Amino acid sequence: MNVPHLPPPHWVDTPQALARMLADVQQCSQIGVDTESNGLHAYQEQICLLQISTPQADYLIDPLALRDLQSLGAIFADPGIEKIFHAASNDLWQLFRDFGFRVRNLFDTQHAARLLGHSMLGLDTLLQQMFQVHLDKRHQKANWAERPLSPERLEYARLDSHYLIALRQVLAEQLRLQGRWELALEDFSRLSEEALTPPAAPPRWERLAQAHHLHPRERHLLRALWEWREATAHRLNRPPFKVLANALLVRLAQAPPRGLYDLSALGLSAQQIRLWGDQILQVLLTARSQEAETSLSSIPWDAQWVERVERLRAWRKRVAQQWGVESDIILPRTLLEALARLTPRTLDELQEVLHRSPWRFRTFGEALLQVLQEAEEVAPNHLEVRQ
Repeated sequence: MNVPHLPPPHWVDTPQALARMLADVQQCSQIGVDTESNGLHAYQEQICLLQISTPQADYLIDPLALRDLQSLGAIFADPGIEKIFHAASNDLWQLFRDFGFRVRNLFDTQHAARLLGHSMLGLDTLLQQMFQVHLDKRHQKANWAERPLSPERLEYARLDSHYLIALRQVLAEQLRLQGRWELALEDFSRLSEEALTPPAAPPRWERLAQAHHLHPRERHLLRALWEWREATAHRLNRPPFKVLANALLVRLAQAPPRGLYDLSALGLSAQQIRLWGDQILQVLLTARSQEAETSLSSIPWDAQWVERVERLRAWRKRVAQQWGVESDIILPRTLLEALARLTPRTLDELQEVLHRSPWRFRTFGEALLQVLQEAEEVAPNHLEVRQ
């Protein structure tokens, strides 16, 4: 691991050690933050390690040993201390879920890199490019609920937060030079709020990719498959994706198998078929038998909504190519779906929808209204309406 020699991190697993750490952190204007969880090894993940770096020290906090971490909440909520994360959304949601912490004054180094058009967004890649520091990511998928943690894991964990302050300084300067600093601040604030809502948690079936393209009967099957997978994962205490991936659920709903021989063609492994093949067939059979008793119209499929979504996606893709960024930088999914649902027709109405992103309103407002107007002008009988 090509990193300069660093003093050992401070292990925080007692109230006394936590108090000493807080006394240091409260004097800082910026801290780097990261978490490690057991999400790849349990149905209900939890934060198993919390890393905080100041300009002078690295702290590794053991939430499995400390019963009360509420004194940390004031640090995260303090607008005078900038909290620097890399790929913050999942960390923010977990901190809120496990401890009730709300993060104010966020800087997300991964999102900053995306705003600048970087294509390689991993922390290890950015540190290699900017500081010639190489991180060893072998412990990335470890079970962080295990104790004791090896010296190698502890060093891996501290390095995930150690360089965040320095990385933030470089990215912030580049954002200002490219005229994207205001956009970054808006997005950091929006990310802080969105991370506290259920979409930041594992998504429900309605939010699976392509789910809104399914007609009511397919959506009915998808919901049944989702509920079976959740129950199975909970019973086995394993992450749902280790039962069946999201893409497989959608595929099964779109092309329901008639027998075990069809499951392999849809992408299930031999082990998945052996363990759950019969259950999947039974879930689908039961769901089909319930169709006559279920009002499929209660599972909405709005062709005009889909038309607006697709036109907004096409527009943002064109603009993103001009800007040299990914398309959701131009218009994040939450804002895109809000525009498609609320269909503002005037600049005042659009400003209300985009009230959390005045930069996007000023920069793209007229173009967005034009896209929505064009979608509304498509005659309903020209849209594909599935029965």
